[in-house]
Order: sequence, then structure tokens, then C-alpha cells
Amino acid sequence: MSAVRTHPPRAPQRTCVACRESGEKRGLTRLVRAADGTVRHDPTGRLPGRGAYLCSQPACWERALGKGDALARALRASITPADRATLLTHAPATPVSSEASGQERDHA
Repeated sequence: MSAVRTHPPRAPQRTCVACRESGEKRGLTRLVRAADGTVRHDPTGRLPGRGAYLCSQPACWERALGKGDALARALRASITPADRATLLTHAPATPVSSEASGQERDHA
């Protein structure tokens, strides 16, 4: 009779679209492009549509939603200003600069 080896279950790994670092799926924030073209936060990780992940680093959120628009490339969609504003409500505590979020600044 042979011994059966049991391995602990592995946590699914995902990659942040901004910094390209891998991490556990639960430690990253999933954003999804729905069938209607809107981009939204997916707290359960189960919404249908094309998904992309961001880590909790403010710089990653700035890179993903800023001028480089890494999130739009990963989701293969353009992100509307309304979607961008909604996504920023789920960003980490440090705010993304208004310049990076596509908003114009007053130069007084």
C-alpha cells in the first residue's frame, strides 16, 4: 500500500497590471469590463467579463488610471471619465493626482 501525499492547496496567483508583480488573488483588487462596456470594481471576483488586477500600491493605481492607462490596455477598452471616477473611490487611501486621472487643473 503506497502512502498518499497531500499538499496544502495553493492560493491562485494574479499579476498587477501596473507593476507586473504577482500576488495572491485575494490580496489584489479585481476590476472588470462588463458586456455593456462599463468598467467597474469586482469585490467578489466573480462578475462576468474581462478582468484585470491592481495591487494596493497608490503608484500602481496612478499608473493604471493615469496617462499610461495600463488598465485600459489590459481590459481592451477605453475608460470613460465616469468609470474612472467610480474606480478611484476604490483606490487606496493616498489619492491619485488629478493630472493622472485625466482631469484638467486650474493654473491660476
